[in-house]
Amino acid sequence: MNNLSSMSIKGFPALHEKLEPSLRETCPRGNHQLRFAACLIAMLCVNVGGCGPDRSGQYVPPAKPAGGAEEGPTIEKFSVWRPFFFTAYGNHAVDEIVGTAFAIRTPKADQTYLLTAHHLLGPKTGLSQVIKPQTADQWVNRIIVSEAFGASDSPFDAGMPINALSDDATEDAGDERTILLLAAGPVGSRLKPFSFSDAKVAVGDEVFLVTAVFTGESPSKRTHRAIVKAVHDDGTFECMFDNEKLGLDGADGAPLIDAEGRVIGMNLEPLIRSSGVESRGILSTVILKEIEQRLVSAKSRP
Repeated sequence: MNNLSSMSIKGFPALHEKLEPSLRETCPRGNHQLRFAACLIAMLCVNVGGCGPDRSGQYVPPAKPAGGAEEGPTIEKFSVWRPFFFTAYGNHAVDEIVGTAFAIRTPKADQTYLLTAHHLLGPKTGLSQVIKPQTADQWVNRIIVSEAFGASDSPFDAGMPINALSDDATEDAGDERTILLLAAGPVGSRLKPFSFSDAKVAVGDEVFLVTAVFTGESPSKRTHRAIVKAVHDDGTFECMFDNEKLGLDGADGAPLIDAEGRVIGMNLEPLIRSSGVESRGILSTVILKEIEQRLVSAKSRP
């Protein structure tokens, strides 16, 4: 204790000048333990960046967490994934991020699936042509997924695409709103699915994009806060992110969730705006309707 009791705040000149008079009155030099404790608390307050009155005597709250601190609900490991497709029209390199997928469980299904954006199966991600959603399982040979935040270094095989209805004219391979629903396959036992929100999305709502980004933020950060700017009749909506430097490469297909961690939509693509970082998503109501149609159709097929 002798070494500790000889410590002082004289190594911090400004703090020493400010606190020494009051420490002299309240912590006599003979009381080494009390003086050391007071000095230690003072130094901690400086390092934390708050926790006391300022010069005016008013309480100063702790500083806002630095970049990288989580803003939204807790995200479980193995709920968000990176998909890589091996197809008749080209393959994705496993060291090149093309998008995001996430595990889901629908209100009417007792199974877990993976969900992402269908346009990942096309020229936008390096394939030679777009694979139609009605016949995706014929042209996709293999799908590998890896946990988006590094919970496991090992890749896992996922199941095959569950095709869109062949007679559904709204399922256009070139339509960015089209979803890609995947059977869980071998990775199924590891998946931690999101549930869906049944609340109506409105302008001004707080949402969180869940994925790892590589510019403008730490890749270990799981949630990125945004505010809904517009909701459209075609089932899409737009949101603006708080972080004006956020990069959205690899975020296509990522979940958009509410403060309770429930899916309110899926991210489709970044939007070029001078006002900040924005993206377009598809509402969960549209997603659920399409999923249910595909599952019913899949069960009816021989």
